[in-house]
Amino acid sequence: MSFKSIIDLYRHLNKPVYDSNDRRFSYNGSYTNPLRKKLSEIDFDSNFIQDAKFEINNNFVNKNNGFPNCKKNDSIKFTIKLAPDGLIAFYLSWADFIYAANYELIKCNYPEEFYIVKDDYYSKEVGINITDSKLKILVKLVNYLSSQAEGTYFEEKFLCLVYFCKSEEGIVDKMLLKINFNNPTLLVDKIDSDIFNELFLEESDDLLINEKKNIFLTTLNDFLRPLPEEIRFISLVTEIKKFQELFLNNLKLYFDKFSFQKIRQEVANAEIDFSEKCSKTLSDIQAKLLGIPISLAGVIAIFNSKDKYEILMLFIGITFTSLILTSTVKVQLNNLNAIKSASKNVFDGFINRYLSCPETLRDMIVNEKRMLDEQQKETSMWLHIFFILSLSPFVLSLIFIMVIYIPRIFFYS
Repeated sequence: MSFKSIIDLYRHLNKPVYDSNDRRFSYNGSYTNPLRKKLSEIDFDSNFIQDAKFEINNNFVNKNNGFPNCKKNDSIKFTIKLAPDGLIAFYLSWADFIYAANYELIKCNYPEEFYIVKDDYYSKEVGINITDSKLKILVKLVNYLSSQAEGTYFEEKFLCLVYFCKSEEGIVDKMLLKINFNNPTLLVDKIDSDIFNELFLEESDDLLINEKKNIFLTTLNDFLRPLPEEIRFISLVTEIKKFQELFLNNLKLYFDKFSFQKIRQEVANAEIDFSEKCSKTLSDIQAKLLGIPISLAGVIAIFNSKDKYEILMLFIGITFTSLILTSTVKVQLNNLNAIKSASKNVFDGFINRYLSCPETLRDMIVNEKRMLDEQQKETSMWLHIFFILSLSPFVLSLIFIMVIYIPRIFFYS
């Protein structure tokens, strides 16, 4: 038998008056097969029921012997009294629930199973109840506040949270926050928990989560310190929108003040990284480029040589040297094009991402991109020059052989 069986019976009876003081409800009406089935599903010896008395046609019925079959015009009268202990129970209203569950709520233990008569709400059924959602958010908020407090202790019906906060003068003061759920004003409005969702997470991917938590606690201190201790929690809940506005404003001020430097550092690091990669395309081939003057010296040797075998060997050597040099420079040109494409994507991303940033920051990003483009153009120019120079020994030696040496062999031999 489950607690749900009692709720099903109560609903089947069209929700008769529930006496919250004696925790009981009664019924006097027709005895039908559907009603008999509902009664048979209940274990009246369970911990949920304290007492139950039944009469069918004014005759006492021993519930332990089961319920008799229905006859035409049968009537039944009964009273079911629920057990007085435990949180798995019927509550006339949310106020009754909070009063009974206050100690568990301030300990951040939200009861899993209960029934609110006024709303016909069973906590384990699929569906959304605004008050239930709000209380769960409040419990999460209290749990977070407790985790950030320097100390916690219980005082009568209150959970007391101790915070140590530093004032603008540098003086560390203690702030006490007393939490008690047993107040009807807690149920006035639904809390918008969007800005708290990240704070409630034990693990977050947000790199600035610690800064946000610190700003939250600073805002909490500024918001509650001027108020008497007894009304701080109630004021936080009932004026949660004002608190959210203050928190978001403090968050904006923080990001306006400090994120500018972080963005500048991010852009500067990207500019330095691409600049170094760009310079490296030249520095990596400096030693190999020494082959260009050596090849040019080979061209002069071909011009001065009279032996055809010596000229042939020099030409083959110059050809291979030029091939190696041009392929090396071509690879660096491809690397430079890849660097140019990557830097364009990164800096365009910066510009699109920080459209809402101050104009000075956007100008800085554009200026960094412009200087990087100039460096890439200059590097590209030098690589093309070296590419041409790498080919020049081969071209010059080929011209010499075709224009001077071959005619000399065929026409003057």
